[in-house]
Amino acid sequence: MTYYPQIGSVSSGTMRNEDLLDTFAAELSYHMKRMRLSHDTRKRFNTLLRDCRNCEPLLHDDDDMAASDLASDLVAELFEALGEIAAPYSYFGANEGDGADYGFWPCFDDEMPRLMAGEPIPRDLWGADILIVSDHGNVDCGHVTLRGKFKPYWSCV
Repeated sequence: MTYYPQIGSVSSGTMRNEDLLDTFAAELSYHMKRMRLSHDTRKRFNTLLRDCRNCEPLLHDDDDMAASDLASDLVAELFEALGEIAAPYSYFGANEGDGADYGFWPCFDDEMPRLMAGEPIPRDLWGADILIVSDHGNVDCGHVTLRGKFKPYWSCV
């Protein structure tokens, strides 16, 4: 089964680069250990994480604008890297309702087929991506194999 980060918050209540740098780097490192990544992608992410570790000691000097600019650039690169590993039909970024709440959030097409939980999957949806919605509003997003088996990308309560 393919591993993807879970939907939900990674960091909330701060927009300080110093805080986001640590949190986003730890999040990327955590998921890298669990994901299959190409050699080039893994190498690029490891270089980014090394740069983050090297920048960390410089951030304790409040007057160092170069370190602050570097941290800002690294946070932007971490943002992109986390976006690359997001599950299909999700994104890494700020929550729509709270700009200081960063994480992996659902993002799907309104035309994506939806089924109620427990409904049989029609044959014409085999091989397609679908949403399964429970009567409580929980959503599973995933792919239906060519044999009609549902394989989730993510779930959201």
